[in-house]
Amino acid sequence: MKWMQALLVVPLFASHLRALPVTPKTHDVEFTIKSSFDTAGKRIISINDSENTYGPTIIVQAGDRLRLTIKNRICSEDDLNSAISDKLLRDYCTTSIHFHGLLGIGNMNDGVPNVTQDPIQPNEEYTYDINIPDDTCGTFWYHSHSSVQYGDGLRGVILVNCDKHNALTDKVISVLESTPADSLHPRSHLDMSGLVDDAGLPNENTPAETIITLTDMYDRWGFDILKYDVMAPDGGPDPSLTGSMINGMSTTSIYEQIEIDGNYLKLRVLNTGMSGTQIFHVENHFMIVIETDGILVKPYILDTLSLAVGQRYTVIVKRGDNEEFLRIINGCNKMMGYYTKELYLVKDQAVLEEMISNPHKTSLPSIRSLPGLDKNELFRDLTPIARTDTESSLTTGLLTDTSSQFSFDYVYNSDEATIEKYGTGMYSMKGRTFQEYQKSPAEFGSVGDVVEVVINSVDHMRHPWHLHGHHFQLVSIGTGREGSLDKSHQSGRAWQKYEEDMAYWRETGTVPIVRDSINIPGGSFAVIRFQLSEAGSWLFHCHVEWHMAKGLGLAFHINDAKSKATSAEVADPSTAHEVPEVSPLSTDKGSDNDYAPSAGPNHNKNERSPKKTTVLLVYFAIMVILNYLFYKLIM
Repeated sequence: MKWMQALLVVPLFASHLRALPVTPKTHDVEFTIKSSFDTAGKRIISINDSENTYGPTIIVQAGDRLRLTIKNRICSEDDLNSAISDKLLRDYCTTSIHFHGLLGIGNMNDGVPNVTQDPIQPNEEYTYDINIPDDTCGTFWYHSHSSVQYGDGLRGVILVNCDKHNALTDKVISVLESTPADSLHPRSHLDMSGLVDDAGLPNENTPAETIITLTDMYDRWGFDILKYDVMAPDGGPDPSLTGSMINGMSTTSIYEQIEIDGNYLKLRVLNTGMSGTQIFHVENHFMIVIETDGILVKPYILDTLSLAVGQRYTVIVKRGDNEEFLRIINGCNKMMGYYTKELYLVKDQAVLEEMISNPHKTSLPSIRSLPGLDKNELFRDLTPIARTDTESSLTTGLLTDTSSQFSFDYVYNSDEATIEKYGTGMYSMKGRTFQEYQKSPAEFGSVGDVVEVVINSVDHMRHPWHLHGHHFQLVSIGTGREGSLDKSHQSGRAWQKYEEDMAYWRETGTVPIVRDSINIPGGSFAVIRFQLSEAGSWLFHCHVEWHMAKGLGLAFHINDAKSKATSAEVADPSTAHEVPEVSPLSTDKGSDNDYAPSAGPNHNKNERSPKKTTVLLVYFAIMVILNYLFYKLIM
């Protein structure tokens, strides 16, 4: 098992990640999760003794099977004793893993505690048994969905390789080989019309491949921030960032060697942070985008990327013949401005050592001055490519014939009634908090239905949103301060923007961008469409962990196609789909003082209900008696 795990789990910054066996395999991986301390003395969460707040990278092939066993050793005995009277700590001591953007793996593997699974209790273990669908491919990540754990280190990258991802890479390189650099223009599609050889490239043009994780950071343990700042009676939703990291490193200048033989690099870029939008720029080079959130796109030329929390991109960069390194500029958005860093990807070890001993004195540019900087979603530009038949509904045309339309306004409430109920200010969506939706999700319809969801930000901040279990088309989105979209009134700046976008899809036949995470500007709106794909309860939430704790998100329920239920949204929690468990971050006041672990995460919630078991036994006994009496009568 150890040698198989070594083949699967590689260092985070490894190059040449492309070559994998084609034959499907089963990968057994174990994560021992426990508390540790970084070099500055801050408490973190460590996966398999890693101390840079990231776990191992998992690389699989489409069609493979992944069995990931989680051993929860996060809390000490002292922590558990304190947790008896501290519900927030009790929730932090349990855990779960969400496979962000990895679709088709089953609702039971979505990793949401008290919704799709029981929390993994202290000193227990749980195995996620996942079959990677044949039609899944791209860049994903795993992270805790319990409390605010992932910013403390419970996160890592997942790559799912497939032939079509590599084939698109080869095609882009073929085109770049024969295209003069001065004919490339940012904010345009790469001209693929001259592509002749569709069979691939010689080995010397195989790109070096590397992963670049971007994240914000805080100088305190996440739980302390949650308890004493965010969830305090006067706590706000946005604790101050204290820095940022590239590949788990917080220094301003970062140097890494990359094994590159030719002139091409394939960069997998991920925003794995807790809050801040990330800006990414390769100095003096264009980037050719080929993937957004696990969806292949028509190759598109950009100067600068903007990534919401949870978003991923794969880009191709062409290196000059005599270039010894590439300089990457990264800006992490904070409340006022950016934390700015640089990453040098260096070709040779000797050059790397020289650069470390004699650092470049080049000043860091202003992030706002970077060419092509645009923090708005490029939903008209990044056109999806259908990789498989199952993606065709999303990638070959605008979804129409929507079965249901839903509208949710979100706003932050710090009134007396909210603080009385929750002990702190909270966000609400259409009058309900995330915690309330988790207990009783809104009904969205049945498998196969197409739904349209309008999200209105009655808030001045930009928020990153992530949809579980589905990709969606981003049909329309504002750029900020247009106000809310009210389709029943059909007036105002938001309505005008929506109409312009709908006219664009009709007139051009273009397909909107398809992804699972977006940034919604402050005082604005977004409209998404997607087809309900699997029965169960799923989440759509802001990916700022502090905002989730403060109630910013919703849970929705999908009925099986065989048992069609009303597709109208349920506004009254008493008639919504009931999930009897409490939210993992609920602060609703009550007499919850006993630390009593559940029967374990392998037990279904219904199996743990003694009332349901008693009813079934009584029903069975009655049926036996009736059958016996009926037998006596007819005999």
